[in-house]
Amino acid sequence: MSKRVVLLGECMIELQRRQDQIIQGYAGDVLNTSTYLARLTQDSPINVEFATALGQDQFSDQMVANWAQEQIGSNLVERLEHHLPGIYFIENDASGERKFYYWRNDSAAKRMFDSDALADQLLAQTDLELFYISGISLAILPPAGRTKLIQLMRSLKAKGVTLAFDNNYRPILWSSPEETEASYDEVLSLTDIALLTWDDERSLRGYDSPDQIVAHCAQFDIGELVIKCSAEPCILVCEGQQTEISATAVNSVKDTTAAGDSFSAGYLAARLHGESPGTAVAWGHKLAGTVIQHYGAIIPVEAMPRL
Repeated sequence: MSKRVVLLGECMIELQRRQDQIIQGYAGDVLNTSTYLARLTQDSPINVEFATALGQDQFSDQMVANWAQEQIGSNLVERLEHHLPGIYFIENDASGERKFYYWRNDSAAKRMFDSDALADQLLAQTDLELFYISGISLAILPPAGRTKLIQLMRSLKAKGVTLAFDNNYRPILWSSPEETEASYDEVLSLTDIALLTWDDERSLRGYDSPDQIVAHCAQFDIGELVIKCSAEPCILVCEGQQTEISATAVNSVKDTTAAGDSFSAGYLAARLHGESPGTAVAWGHKLAGTVIQHYGAIIPVEAMPRL
């Protein structure tokens, strides 16, 4: 029996300087996860769909065409007449860390819940196994759209759909840390699989230790809590047990873009294939460790590791 996985977020036009050239691509945190998840599940009865809103322009047409090549479904993509995709530019320092510049204040993706069409389509799915969002999925939406998304998640959970959340905190997209914390906690109260980055939680909540994340999340009924700690061991909390799982050693880091996104894809792919949470963390580590040895968010297909 086939399984449908829907990931909701934003795809943007990506610009990156490489030597004396500006390279154009298409990416976004949830789209990155969708791409890697589709690659890892393409030989299985798992259908990966990306839910978003785009314009009716050539950039949007090319995005959808690119997704089709990666076997990502676009039946849940709204095409809006008067809005365009957002744009971002990446700069990397000598250690591979990146800085982002965004042009997305009126992007199409911000308008995906202006009507009830997308929510109605999602609720009508009869084979939906997993629904995934990130902190950026929440952040780009106006308050009314964010409320609709959380209501949608509540309805999907009532139907037995597994809900997954990656915190992916970008302060510039929020009006205040307090607003972010309130939104995150509302989502965490519904989440079955939480994929949280330690640096983001530290930046948002002022924590001194990942153990404070574990303590905070204990109030929620989260089945699988994963705390990603860059090169340090990942923390997995599942069925009342807390374990640490070491990351894959990497000798040459070129670009950390999509490290967390690819980890999430590896983790979710393993779980969808019936692997244990511990094995899922290992898949996430291996994929992320490969991705950061390449430039850009999406690595060539031939560079994908065997998991």
